[in-house]
Amino acid sequence: MKRLAALLVAVLFSLSCVQIVFGDEAAGASASASASPAPDASPAPADQIPAAEEAVPADRVEITFRVGDSVLMINGSPVEVETPYVKDGVTLVPVRVITEAFGATVGWDGDARKITIDYLDVEIVLTIGSLDVSVNGQTQTLLYPPEISGERTMVPLRFISENFGADVGWNEDTKEITVVRSLAGDSPVDVGGVLNPKKPNVGDSYYNWSIGQPTDMELSYRSFDGRDNNFSFDDEVYLEIYFDNNSGDETFDQIQTEQMNYAKNYTLIGQKVLKTASGAEYVRTQYRDSGGFHDERAFLLKSGDILYISLDADISLDGAARDRYVALADTFDFKFNPDTTDDLSDVADGMRSFDDKDFRIALKIPADWRDYTNSDQANVFSFVKYDKDYSIQGSLNLSVYSKGEGDTIEKWAARDLSKKSRYANPSLMKFGAVSAATINGVNAQSFQFESKTGGTSKVGKNIYWEYRHYFYSLSVTVLKDESDLIRKIVNSVSFEEIDPGVVGELYLDTGAPDAGKFTTVKNASMKYSVDVPASWTNSSGGSVYGDMDMGIIVMVNSLGNLALDEKAAEDAYNRIINGEAATSAVYTSVKSPAAISPQDLASGLYSGYMFEVQGTYNGYTANVLMYLISDGSKSFMITAAVTEEYYSPASLDVVAKIVRSFTIG
Repeated sequence: MKRLAALLVAVLFSLSCVQIVFGDEAAGASASASASPAPDASPAPADQIPAAEEAVPADRVEITFRVGDSVLMINGSPVEVETPYVKDGVTLVPVRVITEAFGATVGWDGDARKITIDYLDVEIVLTIGSLDVSVNGQTQTLLYPPEISGERTMVPLRFISENFGADVGWNEDTKEITVVRSLAGDSPVDVGGVLNPKKPNVGDSYYNWSIGQPTDMELSYRSFDGRDNNFSFDDEVYLEIYFDNNSGDETFDQIQTEQMNYAKNYTLIGQKVLKTASGAEYVRTQYRDSGGFHDERAFLLKSGDILYISLDADISLDGAARDRYVALADTFDFKFNPDTTDDLSDVADGMRSFDDKDFRIALKIPADWRDYTNSDQANVFSFVKYDKDYSIQGSLNLSVYSKGEGDTIEKWAARDLSKKSRYANPSLMKFGAVSAATINGVNAQSFQFESKTGGTSKVGKNIYWEYRHYFYSLSVTVLKDESDLIRKIVNSVSFEEIDPGVVGELYLDTGAPDAGKFTTVKNASMKYSVDVPASWTNSSGGSVYGDMDMGIIVMVNSLGNLALDEKAAEDAYNRIINGEAATSAVYTSVKSPAAISPQDLASGLYSGYMFEVQGTYNGYTANVLMYLISDGSKSFMITAAVTEEYYSPASLDVVAKIVRSFTIG
């Protein structure tokens, strides 16, 4: 970040998130032993499975069972089967019940001891006793090989359900595993292609919209929360339907003016205010540029959102083809009829499914939460719930790390609790003690917490566990009156053994939270050195340092040969307080500019001034301490931003030590 204002905005967004994680069916382990069934063993004939196909409706399959029970419930009907069981943490189930409930067919080659499963455009070939499996000709590795038990072929549940697009859930209270699959006719579109559209429209039942079926287009992108949907055709036509927060409280007239002012930069075709068939009002603006034709539509919704429909047609497209896509956009409306509309939504009971196949972990996320995972951190998954002003109403962080030598989840949980308790603002944050817990049958450690930031009361829970070679951390924070969401999320988590060959080593920084452990950082380009906590990260060429978990970030800027005096400090202070700084945050005074005491600087040759303001941005508050330091020829500004929940004596002591260590040259 080049300017403090831009940095502070980022701080107020990113330092307000929390973290959490959990588990699924019994987690898995790699296996090397092969099964040794009788030579004539084979999968059971379909007619030995009582009425499984008759119990399956046309739109949805739900299978519920407990490991060790011989009766499964398929859409509410009991079916007696070979009893599912666990081998090395992997749940094995009879292949015919799972596949035929989904509508797949199973073939058996007794000589080669191979099972072939055909489902839509997926062909799966498994071999008894082998970890290798072929999916459409591509070899994958199972966590446990198929085997014969009681003349029935048993296969890993997780692998089969994943390849059928089913969701596997775990209910900690009932100890039940649930497999849910919406059949092909009701989930017609996957990202990357139109698979099986069967109805004249496509839409989203959760957001209550539909549009005519874009049969020659593919769904090239759909965001996790379903707020952004992109359809495309051969790089010639792009149709995007997306929601945006109306954080500026814009009126319909203002939106209309903005659309027109933008279109005037190009060759304007025209603008109209129109209505959908159901009476929803929108503004449509059309224009051309050297690339082609553009049709932009905007709806102002009662929810506080703005919905945009953006149609872009390449210049190579003829007028008739272009008009076809305009007519398609004209069919958009805020209504959803399940009889005529294929549903893109995967929302069930107010939750969406998240599943990462590399880390082999799955869980349910509230439907209105958004995926804010940083693509640069493959082992950390983040989800956030915003209100219309982007203030955070809930958050979830799930982290996975390699297990360090001598480290335990007990140590990890105690470290985190000690660190958070020490630096937290005691008037805003309260923490419970670490206690034993279980996650999907795996022993865990956890602690709960409460916070009151931005005038909003929240509750949360941190959970830590290990499985095989990896540590897991799950942190969930929600509004206090939505505390039951924590239980729903935690009970939905499932996980299996991670393949180290896919994920690799994931370093866990176990640096002590003790503020006494500092390291010296030298910045050769700006010619200064400073001591910062050893566990802090740094960026921007080494000029930005911080601990995002603790809500502290420190930035060093060179002011060149600028002479520092009381007037310069007063001017900087007044520009911020009077709203002249390049940020939309609102600042109030905490400490007016004053000279820094010599004992608070590294050298008696230095002089400087310090002031402190409190900034509020989108419902979040941070204290910003600014230090202007000079050796008479060169001047620097050290800016420390501390979020309100971690504004404490311990945090301020860290900032003071950093400033005291700062050396010019």
